[in-house]
Amino acid sequence: MSTSRTKRQEEFLLSFNELHKFLQNELAVEFFKSKRGRSKESDHEITFSECIHTINERYKNTSLGQYVDQLHLINNFRNTIVHDYTKEFYDIADPSDHTMEIIRKVYNYFVKPTAIKKYINDKKYGEPITLSSETDLSKVLKLISKYKYSQFPVFDKDTLRGMITDTGITNFIANKNDEGGIIFEDETVADLIKDDAGFEENKDSYTILYVEDELYRVIDAFVNIEALNKYVLISKSGSETFRTKKDLIGIFTAADITEIMYYLNNN
Repeated sequence: MSTSRTKRQEEFLLSFNELHKFLQNELAVEFFKSKRGRSKESDHEITFSECIHTINERYKNTSLGQYVDQLHLINNFRNTIVHDYTKEFYDIADPSDHTMEIIRKVYNYFVKPTAIKKYINDKKYGEPITLSSETDLSKVLKLISKYKYSQFPVFDKDTLRGMITDTGITNFIANKNDEGGIIFEDETVADLIKDDAGFEENKDSYTILYVEDELYRVIDAFVNIEALNKYVLISKSGSETFRTKKDLIGIFTAADITEIMYYLNNN
């Protein structure tokens, strides 16, 4: 009788090790700031259990947090294979179909993730519509009517000024009406978005992700309680900014989360 590990055990351990490397790299900064990590040397190799503790403490509302139960199971099963392995009972912890399905799903989600670029291409998103500070309000209203969009990025040449929404426009129109009326062709986006106006409260409530980033980071951007993001803007410039307004190739809102999660679970 062979006493080597089974093919499934080897496949499980290979995926486990790759997943562990990912978690170590992803969580290192937050681990060494945590209570558990502050006393460790900088060359300390973060264990899988320490990774799970870090997720529970600092990433609970992120994509990692939603898989913490699966990570516990994966870690426990790995320990059984490695530490309870004997010649007589080498196959006592052979992974079931369900166990392999769990580690493959977690592995593919994080170690071999779907990129934002693939999602945008698969969904065939069109080029985002942007406005300039000089755009008059009558044109904005026509765009809202035609495309049914409720938010637009505003650029001064190639510099992002912020976002305007249908709510901000409504606030602006109501204010002008109180002052005696409004001529839409005479009003521009600059009047609405200026810093001291206060019409658009979510003007700066956005984050910028790179198109090659992992798609699940879009979801995480919205569950970041401290950031309070209302929009995720996608850039092809390779950094968290835009070299030109042409680098903006996608806009996500919280309304897109359900569809993104469905897509990830089926890809």
